[in-house]
Parts: sequence; structure tokens; C-alpha cells
Amino acid sequence: MLPYWPRLSHAAVQSHLFAAGFHRTGAAGAQRSSLFDSEPWSCPGGASDTAGATFGFVITNTSSDGKLLAEVSVEGGSPDATYSIWVNQDPGDCPTQPMVSLTTNRNGNGNAHAVEPRLPGATHFWVSAREEPFSPGKQILRGVAVPLN
Repeated sequence: MLPYWPRLSHAAVQSHLFAAGFHRTGAAGAQRSSLFDSEPWSCPGGASDTAGATFGFVITNTSSDGKLLAEVSVEGGSPDATYSIWVNQDPGDCPTQPMVSLTTNRNGNGNAHAVEPRLPGATHFWVSAREEPFSPGKQILRGVAVPLN
């Protein structure tokens, strides 16, 4: 897990992502999805309720050695909270198990980096960030599924 980042410029985030192995592997390249406080979801689509505010973003990509990479940035989440990060692959690994955790600061901002093997045949990918310990009323942030080559 990466340490907390202060609010970074777009260029700084791109520089970090390149250093972390986010390279274009095909026409689609890295994909970005906003995080929504969305209880409903589906394996092929990710977050179903995207009408409200956003709480950060996720950038997903694949590496040349067959790994799925996800950079998660929670912005304006619950202060001083821990979120479990779930990286979903469809078809094949949805629902899944948590991969890493993310801890927010007093402003509700935090970052995490997850890496897992990409499943053969999986074409759509999305991330959930669930506030732990989970109970009714706690946040479940979800991205919309994105295609990757």
C-alpha cells in the first residue's frame, strides 16, 4: 500500500502511474472511473447508482506481464477510516475478495495500489472501497466497470 498522498496535480499522478507500471498495452490503455457511494452493483457494470456525488477515482490498467493494476484515490470519504479494496474482474472474478486496505486522513482522503493476476477472458474491471468494519450506514464506494485490452 502506498502512503497517503496530498492532493496531487494531474501531471504528478500520471508520473507516479507510469513509474508504477501503468503503460499503454493496447488501444484502450489505462481507464479512469469515478467512485460513487453506490449500494447497488452488477458484475458486468460495477456501480449502478451513479447519480450522486463522487468520492474520488480509480485508474485501472494491465501490465505487459499479465497483471491487473488499480490505483485507488478516495476523496471526501469518511475521516480517519479504513476501507477494504476489492478489484473485480468480469467475467471470472466477481464478486471477489478484498485485496488491500486504504486508510483516510482527517479530511477523508487516502490512496491505495492493488496488483493481482489478470484472469484470462476477463474484459471489464471495477473497484469497490468498503468502509470497515462494515455496518449499515457506512460507505461502499464503487467504480463503473471499464474495458481493458
